[in-house]
Amino acid sequence: MTLALALDVPMSLTDKHFISPFNIREWLLGTGFELSEVTYFDYERANGQLMLSDMDKRLNNALRDANLHTEGVPKLMEWLSNVVNHESESLEVMNGSSALYIIERKK
Repeated sequence: MTLALALDVPMSLTDKHFISPFNIREWLLGTGFELSEVTYFDYERANGQLMLSDMDKRLNNALRDANLHTEGVPKLMEWLSNVVNHESESLEVMNGSSALYIIERKK
């Protein structure tokens, strides 16, 4: 989303939307329903080796498609690798790449 919103870099269809709890809450306004719980999972894809390989591929492709330089990607990926490899315990409890949204009728 940083590339898309800040730099207007075209994204693949799988990266076109990022749904957050605030989006769900906004969509539910006036419906009689509310977001009661959010549970994150799939930590490896969010903060592990899968994220690193996916991010490297997506950054290079997106920047190339926008005719932007990719020379800085290896340096960023090295930094991200250090974060993932040295902060894995704290990253696992922070966020996952997927979420389960529990929506209930308002009481």
